[in-house]
Amino acid sequence: PSVAGAPKRWTATTMSNTYFMKPENALKRATEYINIGNKKGALNLLHDVLSQRRIKTWQKSYETIMLRYIDLCVELLDHMRGKDGLHQYRNMSQAQAPGSLEVVIKHYVDLAESRAEAAATKAIAAEKAAAERVQDLEAEATPESIMMSTMTEESEKERTDRELLVPWLKFLWETYRSVLDILRSNSKLEIVYHKTAERAFTFCGKFKRKTEFRRLCEMLRTHLSNLQKAGAAPATVATDKRLRGWDGWTPESIELHLQTRFKQLEITTELELWTEGFRTVEDIHSIMHISKKPPKAKLMATYYQKLTKIFWVSENYLFHAYAWYKYFTLTEGHNQRLTEDERRDMASNVLLAALSIPKLNEATGRSDKIFDTDDIASAKNQRMATLLGFHSNPTRTGLIEELLAKKILDLVIPSVKALYEQLEEKFHPLDMVKEVQPTLAELSAHESLDIYVTPVTRLLILRSLRQLSTVYHSVRISHFKDLVGKLNLSDNEVGSLLPLAKHTCGRARTHRRSRASLNDEMISNPAQGIRGPLGLQCPPVKQIHHASTNT
Repeated sequence: PSVAGAPKRWTATTMSNTYFMKPENALKRATEYINIGNKKGALNLLHDVLSQRRIKTWQKSYETIMLRYIDLCVELLDHMRGKDGLHQYRNMSQAQAPGSLEVVIKHYVDLAESRAEAAATKAIAAEKAAAERVQDLEAEATPESIMMSTMTEESEKERTDRELLVPWLKFLWETYRSVLDILRSNSKLEIVYHKTAERAFTFCGKFKRKTEFRRLCEMLRTHLSNLQKAGAAPATVATDKRLRGWDGWTPESIELHLQTRFKQLEITTELELWTEGFRTVEDIHSIMHISKKPPKAKLMATYYQKLTKIFWVSENYLFHAYAWYKYFTLTEGHNQRLTEDERRDMASNVLLAALSIPKLNEATGRSDKIFDTDDIASAKNQRMATLLGFHSNPTRTGLIEELLAKKILDLVIPSVKALYEQLEEKFHPLDMVKEVQPTLAELSAHESLDIYVTPVTRLLILRSLRQLSTVYHSVRISHFKDLVGKLNLSDNEVGSLLPLAKHTCGRARTHRRSRASLNDEMISNPAQGIRGPLGLQCPPVKQIHHASTNT
């Protein structure tokens, strides 16, 4: 108990209460601390002001305090205080001034990103300076590097990155997590939430952060699951306190969620995380079914356009072709500004994508699905086809028949139409390569169709072999090299056809004379004239590379 007449003692609590009543005084004292170099003390003072339990009415001065608070958190790399301060300011401003909270969050993310970029630039400069200090380029190692190698396995670049770059990358990652956690159920700042998620995806792609990317996807998946549960709950059920700022599903919010998942799908491709890509497609499928109305055609067209790139990079040519077909159908049906040249180029892409699908052996009577060697893989890809809105059993033959039924040959450019007729309709084993080669040269000069030259060339070679097998009992490799000479194939590429002929068909045989030269080797078809023509397939890209390296 205090004694009457004793002098009043000023404690830390009394001081913080005084500054809480007038936030301008707290900002002034924090500035004084900063001027004398006591940034930690200034951060503690501002944190005490923001975390007071007394009910506060938002004022513009609190925004100024919060911006200074964010500056100190970034300078001191204190992400824990930054997250706590954002929580306190959200409670104060989200109802009265959501725009102020948006300003603070954008300032926080922008500042953290700029410092991370500066750290990356500094790390590159340090690496360059280290290279300039090397006096003898012929020396394998300097005395300093030899000494360091006895103490650690890290290279000089790894040590530089760990000292200069990694702390800022970690801080930036924690900044993204904090912002997404704070805005996960705030409908008023939903755009900021999704923009931050897209920036976080860009961060993971730029710095190749696969582990953080998986965590980010799981975080967004959890946020989405909570919103879906809240949206499906009866109106009589009390709303979770964590979702009180959420106003329910709207067409705009569904579109924002889809756009964010499209970005997620794009980074999945860059990082080659195909399992995560499959889960992302499932997320997109569940978001599309939130609303009873189907998504806008423009949005779906964008979706399938991204899928064409993803499936091409992953060498899934079957789904790549079906994605192109869906994209073309939606664009042609709903884009009134589509020009004839654009329609012709898109139709040409669709047909070439279909031709690029590896075709399995027709003579064996098996389906020409690209995934039929493994039951688990087959079930997974059938599930993927259902999620993407494709046929439950997509095949190359089925797609080409559907394209022909829609008279796509009337829409494509003349060279693509001629290519289809030469590969799929005509029988000219001796002149096939000679007639198709000019068309391939024309496609190589086309800006959007040149990517299909390589798979179509493989199809051409193997289709030529197949037609030759119906005419000849055996074919000398030197003769075959003469037929495909204009394609400029190397001996390794020609030799790769030998194991393909044996392993792909199971009935083709190769014979080599005693001199054991490639030109003396022959491919024979022992079943010719007994079981019908020899059937060859166009193998996947990886199989061709594997065969060529082992030849």
